[in-house]
Amino acid sequence: MTLAPRPLSLAPLRGKTIGIIGAGNMGQALLRGLRTAGVPGRGLLVVEPRPTARRMATRRYGARVVSLREAARRCPVLLVAVKPQQALGVLDGPCIAAHCLL
Repeated sequence: MTLAPRPLSLAPLRGKTIGIIGAGNMGQALLRGLRTAGVPGRGLLVVEPRPTARRMATRRYGARVVSLREAARRCPVLLVAVKPQQALGVLDGPCIAAHCLL
């Protein structure tokens, strides 16, 4: 007997500001999925150093670009969308808050 996968619910995230670290291919996929699922652009903060990816995140998805420090301060949920070799540099910084869910 094969069990069909249950659709995921975003109910636990409703009303929360979600931070996405990285707006490359992985980050764009997360932004697209969250927006398609009904998360408003004003509820999405993006941390991204590249100007072209920052523009895409704001223009296409309505997200706001912020610093890592601000995202860690404002977001109870941070999604890490960077290459594995970049993750340690992002997560080892002093501004990732202990209350954030990564």
